[in-house]
Formats: sequence, C-alpha cells, structure tokens
Amino acid sequence: MPPSGVSSLFVRMARAMAAAGNRVRLVDFAGGAMARMARDDRGLELTEYRRDGRIEIGADETLVLQAELPGKLRRQLSIHPAARIVEWQLHPYNLIPPALPIFGHRDFLLRRPGLYRTCLRWLAGTQTAATIALVQQAAAQRSLFFHDRPALRATETYLGTKVPDPILLPVPVAVPATPERTGRTAHTELRVAWVGRLYDFKVHILVHALRRFRAAATATGKTVVFHVVGSGPKAGMLAEFSVPGPGLRVVQHGDLAAVDLRRLLLNEADLVASMGTAALEGAALGLPVILLDLAYAAVPSDYRFRWLHHAEGYELGHTITAEDCGGEDTLPGMLADLDRDYPGLAAKAFAYVREHHAIEAVAARFATLVAGAGLRFGAVPPRIWRKSAARRLYEQLRY
Repeated sequence: MPPSGVSSLFVRMARAMAAAGNRVRLVDFAGGAMARMARDDRGLELTEYRRDGRIEIGADETLVLQAELPGKLRRQLSIHPAARIVEWQLHPYNLIPPALPIFGHRDFLLRRPGLYRTCLRWLAGTQTAATIALVQQAAAQRSLFFHDRPALRATETYLGTKVPDPILLPVPVAVPATPERTGRTAHTELRVAWVGRLYDFKVHILVHALRRFRAAATATGKTVVFHVVGSGPKAGMLAEFSVPGPGLRVVQHGDLAAVDLRRLLLNEADLVASMGTAALEGAALGLPVILLDLAYAAVPSDYRFRWLHHAEGYELGHTITAEDCGGEDTLPGMLADLDRDYPGLAAKAFAYVREHHAIEAVAARFATLVAGAGLRFGAVPPRIWRKSAARRLYEQLRY
C-alpha cells in the first residue's frame, strides 16, 4: 500500500522546513509510511514509536498533528506542559465524532447535519464536548489550521460551533517554474487519469466519472482511455469496467511508485480527474484537471463537474450535496473546451496550483503560523485528552 496523502504531505513539509534551517523530527511507528520515507532521507530525523515505550516532546518543541478527535492522541507521547501543539485538519471529517457504530450510517447522517448533531449530543456527548472545547481553544490560540474552506465548514456544521477567525493553510505540492508538459499526447482519443485509493468516499465518484465519460465517448464517437492508479478494498466496484466497452477502455494500474506515476501522467494522460493532492500534482505537471468530490454512496446522475482552477478557498473536494447537482450537464462542454483550447486550460491549471499550493510559499507561511501558535499542552484541561474505555482497549490491541 502506498503512503497516504497525509503521510506524504507531512514528509514533504518536513523536508521543506529542514531545508530552511529548522530542526525537524518525524514521529512514526517503525513500519509507518512516514518512517519508510524518512529512512531514505538523511536530512530528516526520525523517532520511532515503541509499543510500550515513551516518546518525549520537549518544552522547546512544537508538536504538529493531523487534527483528530482529542481522545486519539497517541498514548506513547509524553508531552511537556510547555510544548506547543498545532493541529492541521487535512480531511473534512477529522474532527467529527462517529455518531452511530452502524455500518453505512455515515452517508445517511452526513446528508442531514441537524440529525447528525442530535445523534452526537445523545450518543457521543462527552467526546463531542471535548472536541468542541479543543477546537475553540486551539483556534483562539492560533493553533488550528484547515486545509480548505469545505473542511472548515464541515467542522462548524457537524459540531454545531463557530471557529473564531479561522486559519486556512492549503495543501502544498512541488511546482516547477514552468510546466513540464507542452501539449497533448494524443488527438484521436481522450486520455484521462485518476489517482487515489479505492475506498469509502473516493470510489463512488470514480465509478460515476467512468460512467459519464463512457456516455460522452458514445455521444461524440471519440474513444476515452481512462487510467486508474490505486488500489483498495473497494476495487471490486470497478468490475463493470473490466471488459472494454464501446468508446471506453479502462486501464487499472494498481499502486505505482512515484517515478512510475509521474511517467504515466507525462506520457499517457491528457487530463486528470481526481481529488485531493492527486489533483494538485496533475496540475503541477501542466495537465488540465477536473476536481472531483466526495461521496459515501452512489453519486446522483446529474452531478456537475468543474475545473480545479475554479475552486475557491483552496478546495480539494467536498461532500456532494443537492447544490452540486441539477441544471446543465457540464461535462460535454468541458470536453469540448478541452478540444478547442487545450493549452489554455492546461495553463490555467498550472497557474492556479503555482499561485496557491507551491510548497515553498506554503512552507514559509506554515513556519510563520507555527511561530505564532500559542496553544501549550499544559493549558489544555486533561479531561479533553481522556480516552474512552473502548479507545484504550483498541489501542492496546492495535498499537
């Protein structure tokens, strides 16, 4: 399994911070994704978790965490009260407690924020109250960052709280001074690439996109070659595309090493249709990008596609709602624009990612924000970090 986007992002930021002269160390389990990547980089310091060991976080250190429910703080960490804490939300639901321990409930409730809040109040009240308290305290101390505006909105909506003076810190990627691509790889067919793990909130939009591109191929008579890069527990949902049909050929590559993925995008793709970091990396190479959204169930047939360069608030995808559906079918017009002005669309995608997501600029802003973060571990009431009995048992069994 390749490293997740968050693991890759943390290592990427660590490298940028270290290159700027900061002392940075990564903390991960021996077999973790960050640990694997850090071992190959002599410029990065690595501290490994031990099952029953302790890792000291000193008074002069800042602990940067992917924002999560406070009860998930690793039990192996021994944090000095004066150490600073920074939380970076990198998934829209990082700070949303599960409302019901029932498989398949999440999408049903996420489409009903009021009902979700009611369930949290009655079924997860202690955990929800602790999470809200941490969000409020961290935000007030300029120690909570959101990777895009939809993540901020989701936190406020489902927790039923307002984040004071929120900080948006976009996901960074390496962006060259000029794009590497100079034009299309093919004109007689459309070559599309998806990059991402095949699981819960990602696979439904992929299935929908494949069906819509198949319909577009049938309508235009132009063959679509759709490259799918990634694996996961929901890969079986792509079974209907295993046999080439009229107009659409799906090529499943499974997981690819970074160098092979780069080669595929540069040599075999003319369009990226994806979400998250994968969308940014496609644009950074100079490819036009369709930004896809999240769904935990089948996507409505009238979902509207849109370009990455039209995104607002550093958005990398949001949960699909009724507002994303209905009206004109946008995909045919977008594909027509692709034929009419491919260089222009490629240039817009590249300019967008370079302006908003270039790692040098994001790392510099990150350093400034961290320097101004004021949340100290000892200032957070211990009850907020308290773990439930179920969480303690889970961690003993897994970690």
